Amino acid sequence: MNVRDWQNPDSKWHAHPSNHRLVPGGSEYESRYLWVRDQVKTGTRGLDVGCNCGQLIVNLSRDLGCKMVGVDIIDEFVKHCQTGKAEFGEYHTMDFSRVDFEVVDRLFLGREFDFVTALEVIEHPISVRGFRDRVLHVLRPGGRLIVTTPHPKSASYGYEYYLRHPHHVRMWTYQRLQVTFGSVMEVILLEDIYNQGKLAQIGAVFRKPEER
Repeated sequence: MNVRDWQNPDSKWHAHPSNHRLVPGGSEYESRYLWVRDQVKTGTRGLDVGCNCGQLIVNLSRDLGCKMVGVDIIDEFVKHCQTGKAEFGEYHTMDFSRVDFEVVDRLFLGREFDFVTALEVIEHPISVRGFRDRVLHVLRPGGRLIVTTPHPKSASYGYEYYLRHPHHVRMWTYQRLQVTFGSVMEVILLEDIYNQGKLAQIGAVFRKPEER
């Protein structure tokens, strides 16, 4: 699969629910999506970091009436979403972990999000502290960060391959997630996500503290 496949309506990857990180058929996407959907309230406002093909935005908009914004570092993916999925949300090209706070404020017009999703994002070589700080900046008090990341013990993911791959450079465990995000946010949920009975991912939910 290459970027051009995203722009070709005849391609099996065009708006495919499994997106390019997963095998055709979407079973791993479906199990992950259903888990994420359970963490989101109807009609809330969300930001999807690493929105990719925009399928999460489409699904949350259709299923729960969420008002969605997506950001991705790859401009071609963002243009694909802007062209074919504008009715479900708005989309911006940026490296969310490093973008200036002034740019964030200007693009989002001071809006606060009820939740931020980052599905299979934090294992990539992003600035984790920068990502965390920007999540806190855009979340409303009490808002939630929803994360999924490949489980280091998952045979179905073959995580040894991910550790050797130049674009998947971090291994996340419960302890590391708690230290990184739980140090500044309340830990709501840390649990295993299964795909057809096989351990696949860690699902984590953190809540921004209420203002005092």
